[in-house]
Amino acid sequence: MTEKQPSSKLYVSGLPWKTTPEAISQYFSPAGLVVEVDIIRDRHSMRSKGFGFVTMGSIADATQAKEMFDGKPFGTRYLKIEYATPKEERPEGEFSRPAAPAPAAFTDASEPTIVVEDGADSEDFTSF
Repeated sequence: MTEKQPSSKLYVSGLPWKTTPEAISQYFSPAGLVVEVDIIRDRHSMRSKGFGFVTMGSIADATQAKEMFDGKPFGTRYLKIEYATPKEERPEGEFSRPAAPAPAAFTDASEPTIVVEDGADSEDFTSF
């Protein structure tokens, strides 16, 4: 595995689920200026996913933070720190994965066909 190019933005995993941006900022501040902390949350429950991004004031500050805190305990978990890489560009409004093709049964304009296996009673749906 190749080492990622240094950047001032760090990907931080192993965050305790109940941590706050303020607590992370305070923890990382001995390494240098903390510009931004972004905790990634589940869009439905709003619970932390246990990872996020810390943007430091410079690449030197980010390198110092990585050296100081990678593998170290933070709350009840251990941090894993990597240099963040830019998100791949994708067309606006599109999902990251291409849509799966529709099954042929839904693209055929003919009437649907119900198939009953041999020996199965078409009225008895409780036995398989």
